[in-house]
Amino acid sequence: MKKRIVRGRRSVVYKYGGIIIKKARGKPGTNDYDNYIKHQVSGYEVIKRLLESGEPLGVGLPELVSINADTREIRERLLPGVKFTGKLYNSLSRRSKEKAAQDMAEFLNAMHQLQEPQRAGITLRKYFNRFKTVENPNLDAEIISEFIGKLSPSSLRLINAAETYFCDCAYSSRDEAAAITHHDLREDNLIYDKRSRKLFVIDFEGASLLNIYWNFIPRSPTSVFIGDFARSVIERYNALNKKYPVLIDNNKIKHASVYSMTIEFFRLLCRDNIAGRSPSLSFRAVQFDSLLERF
Repeated sequence: MKKRIVRGRRSVVYKYGGIIIKKARGKPGTNDYDNYIKHQVSGYEVIKRLLESGEPLGVGLPELVSINADTREIRERLLPGVKFTGKLYNSLSRRSKEKAAQDMAEFLNAMHQLQEPQRAGITLRKYFNRFKTVENPNLDAEIISEFIGKLSPSSLRLINAAETYFCDCAYSSRDEAAAITHHDLREDNLIYDKRSRKLFVIDFEGASLLNIYWNFIPRSPTSVFIGDFARSVIERYNALNKKYPVLIDNNKIKHASVYSMTIEFFRLLCRDNIAGRSPSLSFRAVQFDSLLERF
């Protein structure tokens, strides 16, 4: 009997014995439904290139069983383990944490070395500037006005520092290369098997040529690339041997992560207001404070 385990924006995922079944959501004629198989096939092509690259991968990858283009259905082998959450990471021993960070660093390096990186077309500053307007040029001022009296002083300082960094001459995009990136590394797409201490990365449909910094910057509250884990991965990533010399600036990651989560929580707040969920303001502020404490 099939058991539904995830209902996402683009697909519904079921478990059936030792198989995972992913089915496209929506109706024929909609963009997500019609392009579902195309994006999935593109992801499996990246997985194939990784397996054939000869680079150390560190992590485990999905194993495709079948694709049914008519029913928009994908079948994969069931992977052992559970979501790799921040709570799970914090429960690991020091050696297990170090292994997880090393494995993730090797995986990201293997992806970025699949082809020679190019100059990033969309820099972090250009991306963040999309969320500003003539009326509200300072994003931090806008969110602070919403969260006034609710965010802690340390959170406000972090937001102000991130805003200053990206508006200041301290920022440079010279190290921002475009390479093959996963682009969706969060709890739902990372599986950890405690018994084997093996980390698995799944859902490659968004993998494409993008600014490599997006692999390290959280774009949702469920990202694990925050705090100690992110710093540990980046340190190991920078120390790896590389055919193409790509390095990540930990300080830039810190400011960009704060900025990214500021945008995300502002979106959540706006969505709450539209839905009439006014009591969630304090809840969102507590969530945000808790997240920023990890920086």
